[in-house]
Amino acid sequence: YLAFQDLIQNGDDIDGRGNNSYLHYSYDADQFTVVSWDLNLAFNTANVGGTGPGQGAGPGGGRPAAPGGTGGPGAVAGPSATQGAVGSGGTNVLSSRFLETERFQALYAEATTELTASLFASGQADAIVEAWTEVLSTEASDLVAPTTVASEAAAIVATFPTS
Repeated sequence: YLAFQDLIQNGDDIDGRGNNSYLHYSYDADQFTVVSWDLNLAFNTANVGGTGPGQGAGPGGGRPAAPGGTGGPGAVAGPSATQGAVGSGGTNVLSSRFLETERFQALYAEATTELTASLFASGQADAIVEAWTEVLSTEASDLVAPTTVASEAAAIVATFPTS
C-alpha cells in the first residue's frame, strides 16, 4: 500500500496527511488491510487554484505538490510523514511504527521495485492511461473535451517514475 501510494505520488494517503484510508479487519485471515479512498491528490496534484487551462501545473489544473517532500517514486528508504508535502503533514502512528523496523523497510523497498517494474517499466501504466483516455475521448466528449482528456492524461503519465 505505502509503496503504491508513493509511486502514484498521493500526498493524502495514510502516510501523508494521515487520513483518507480505512483499516479493514478480516476475521478469516486474522489481518488488517488498508483500504485506500479519495485519490484526488494522486499524481502530484493538490486541490488548490483554478481548474482551467494554465491555472496549475498538475492534472486538472491543480498545482503540483510542494518540493522538498521525501519518499515518492524510486524511494528505497521508505516513505516519510512529509511525503508529497501536500497537506499540513504530521505522522501516522501506524505507518511510522512500521517504518521504524528494518524488515518493513526492506518489504517497502522490495514492493517499490516490483511495482515500478510491473506497472511503469513494463508500460502497463501507460497502457491503462491510454485505454481510459480513449474511452473518455469517445464516450464522454459531451462532458469533457478530448483535448482536455489528452492533456490531463499526458500530465499524469509525466509523473510516472522512469526507472
